[in-house]
Amino acid sequence: MSLKWMPRGVAFLVGAASLVQEVLWVRLAGFATGGLPETFAMILALYLLGIAVGAQLGRRLCVGRVLDIRRRASLVLLLSALVDIAAPFLFSWGIGFLPVTVAMLPLVIATAALKSALFPVVHHLGSNDAVAWKGGSFSKVYFANVAGCTLGPLIVTLWLMDVMAMEQLFVGVATVTAVAGMWMAGLRLLAVPAVVVAIAALVLQPALPALASRIVMATGGAKADWLLERKEGIIHTIADPQGDIVFGGNVYDGRINVDLRLNSNKIDRVYAAMAAVPNPKRVLVIGLSGGSWTRVIASFPTVERVDVVEIHPGYLELIAGHPQVAPILQDPRVHIHIDDGRRWLRAQGRARYDTVVVNSTFHWRSGATTLLSQEFFRLVGAHLSDSGVALVNATGSPEVLKTAASEFPQAYLFGNSVIMSRRDFRDTLRAGGEAIYATRMHGRPVFDPANASDVAAVRKVTAADLVDVDVVEERAGRPVEVNTDLRMLTEYKYGASSR
Repeated sequence: MSLKWMPRGVAFLVGAASLVQEVLWVRLAGFATGGLPETFAMILALYLLGIAVGAQLGRRLCVGRVLDIRRRASLVLLLSALVDIAAPFLFSWGIGFLPVTVAMLPLVIATAALKSALFPVVHHLGSNDAVAWKGGSFSKVYFANVAGCTLGPLIVTLWLMDVMAMEQLFVGVATVTAVAGMWMAGLRLLAVPAVVVAIAALVLQPALPALASRIVMATGGAKADWLLERKEGIIHTIADPQGDIVFGGNVYDGRINVDLRLNSNKIDRVYAAMAAVPNPKRVLVIGLSGGSWTRVIASFPTVERVDVVEIHPGYLELIAGHPQVAPILQDPRVHIHIDDGRRWLRAQGRARYDTVVVNSTFHWRSGATTLLSQEFFRLVGAHLSDSGVALVNATGSPEVLKTAASEFPQAYLFGNSVIMSRRDFRDTLRAGGEAIYATRMHGRPVFDPANASDVAAVRKVTAADLVDVDVVEERAGRPVEVNTDLRMLTEYKYGASSR
C-alpha cells in the first residue's frame, strides 16, 4: 500500500481510539464519582495535558529514516494498546484507597499521551516534501484524524454501549490501537506482535472482570446483585431485606418497596402527593426508577391514567424481575414513555395532570438542574390542573424549595422532598386518610383501619410536618437562592464538591 495511505489510515484509527477512550474515561470516572458535574472537566483537562505530553514525545519520534520512524511509532502504539487494557483495571483498584482524581490522573494522561504521540508522526510521514503541496497533504491526514475522532464516539455511544460492557470497550480500543500499530509497522517483524496483541485482546474479552462491578465494590463496599449497562447509563441493585436497593449511575435511586409501614424508601412522600389532591385521575411520573412510586400511585382507585416518563429503558428489565412492582407493566392505565422528561412534557401541548411527581436524582449530580430549575417548575405548573399538586425529590436542597416557591404560592418541604401547588392543599392532606385507606394492590385493600400499625402509618402521612421556605432559610443560616437552567446552583455552588 502506498505510503500516503498509511498515515491517513493510522490517523483515522488512532483518532477514533483516542476519542472513544476519552468517552470511556468520562463514563468510568463519572460512575466512580456518582455523576459529579466536575468529572467531565477533569477528564478533559487531563486528556489535553496528555495530548501535549504526547506531542513532545512524537517530536522525538520524527527523527531519522522513514523505516526507523515507523518502527518506533509502531512500538509506541503497541505499548499504548497494552496500557489501554491495564489502565481501567488499575483505576478500579486505585479508587479503593485513593481519591478518584488522584487515581485517574496518571492513567488518563498516559493513555492520551501514547496515542497523541502518533499525531506528529502521521503528519510528518503524510506530508509532501514539496512546499507547494505540503498544506494539501497535511489537510488529508488531518481530515482522516478528525473523521476517526467523529465516527468512533458515534458508533460507540449510539450502538456499542448497548451491546458491550465497559471492559470490552476498553479492550476494543486496545485492539484498534494494535491494528494501527501493525499498519504503521508495515514490516512482518513488527506486524506479528501487533496481530498477537489484537487477537489476544479479542479472545480474552469474555474472561475480563466486570469493571462496573469492581467499581461498585471499591466505592460502596457491597457486591452488586444485578447490574445492567446501556448507553443511557449503568443500573445495579444490592440485595437488602428492607427492599432491594436500586442504584443509577452508582448513586442511590430508591428501593423496591411499596410498604408504607416499612417506609424504607420514604414512600410516604408519594402517598402525601396523592392524598393532597381530591380524587386524582390523571397522574404524571417523571423518573420510573424501580417502579415503587408508580406502583403506589396506581393503587389509588380514582386514578384513570398514569403517564410515566423514563429516559433509561433498562429500568423496565429491573421492574420485570420484582413481583412487588411488576404489575405496573401490565396495568392498562400505566403508559410508560422512554424519553427525556422535560422534552416529553414540552411536547404535550395543553395536557393537564392532577398530580405530578418528579423522582429526580440527587440535586448535586450532573444534569440534575434540568428537573430542579425555575424553568422546569414553570413547565410543570403549565401542565398542572387548578387543584393539582406536584412533588419533586429535592434530596434536601434548600434551593429547590426556594425555586419551587418562586413559581407556586404553596410550597413546602416534606421530608427531603418539596410538595407544591397553586392552592392551599394542607387541609386536603390532613383529611386524606380516607383516600389512602381506599388503595388496593393485588385486588386487596392495602391498609386496614382496624389495624393499629396501619393507622399509625397513614397518620404519619396526613399529619406530617410541612416546612415553609422561611424556616428552611433560617435553618440553612444563609440566603437561599433560586436555581435556574443557567445558574445550576444545586450542582456547583451548593453541590457535593462545595461541602
